[in-house]
Amino acid sequence: MVGFFKSRRDACIAGCAHKNPDNSVQPSVRANPTLSSQLLILLKIHKIFPSAPPLKKYLQKDFDYSKTQKVRQVAGSFFMFSRKTPETLGLLDESFFIWFEEVDYCARAQDAGLKIYYVSDAEIIHHQAQSFNQLYSFTKQRMFNKSLVHYFKKHASPMSYSIILFASPISLFLSLIMTPFLKPGKK
Repeated sequence: MVGFFKSRRDACIAGCAHKNPDNSVQPSVRANPTLSSQLLILLKIHKIFPSAPPLKKYLQKDFDYSKTQKVRQVAGSFFMFSRKTPETLGLLDESFFIWFEEVDYCARAQDAGLKIYYVSDAEIIHHQAQSFNQLYSFTKQRMFNKSLVHYFKKHASPMSYSIILFASPISLFLSLIMTPFLKPGKK
């Protein structure tokens, strides 16, 4: 990754290939969150229609993980930026406890005209969600919603922000009624 930054002076943020413990590809690139994609997730509709067009686009279902390329955002589980990036963007927003802090940083980079890359040659083994698997669905949903609402307040229109704000308690209710049926680690 250091070599990539040295060879690509235009790169400000980069992420690498993520592999599951069985060496299969773990998705680590996404498009920018949209109102429709996030509503599908908040209202649990993504569980019924996982290939809905807004989700397919947001989750980058057709992304080619075999080649290095410019992207909109990379996963925070491996998130590297050049020394000059904080000089332009400042640091990560500490208002995000978890989730969406790297999404916010990538959005700020895009707004500043900076470039974000996925680097296929570097890889990590990522044991996904090990800390969060100990929490119940409602607790995770509450954390997710708080960050999502903050992200939409910063980056979306007032109307989109209002809709996400309105959907957030519905999402919490759905998680609350699902929690008795799920063990920690289940979504």
